[in-house]
Amino acid sequence: MQIQNTLASQSQPGLGAMVANNRTSLNATYADEVSTLKQDRVTLSNDYKSGDKAAIASDKTAISTLEATMNGNRGDLNTIQGDVAQMRTLRAQLETDNKAKNVQASQQDQKSISLMYDQIATAINADTPSQ
Repeated sequence: MQIQNTLASQSQPGLGAMVANNRTSLNATYADEVSTLKQDRVTLSNDYKSGDKAAIASDKTAISTLEATMNGNRGDLNTIQGDVAQMRTLRAQLETDNKAKNVQASQQDQKSISLMYDQIATAINADTPSQ
């Protein structure tokens, strides 16, 4: 019995594109947020100069919220990149098991790859960058 490689037999189209699009979207969002953060810091500086305590408090809250959002978006990207790296490792293991004609291990590898694919796709679909 010949073991079929998951990469060839169960092509999972679009994951690479989904990951790339997600990274691009998060990077664009991050660039916008950095620009907004710079503007907010200028506003905060001006409000310090004017002595407007209410505006200063509001500026600080806006900056803190934006920084938390930025960190969350970066965390999402890092999680997805870690999952992709883990999937690559699983695919390498599948190739090794296929070459060794280890049917049971190959089947387990295929299940693990499928689960990881679903996990990544779910994370990407749920991950709309916060702004």
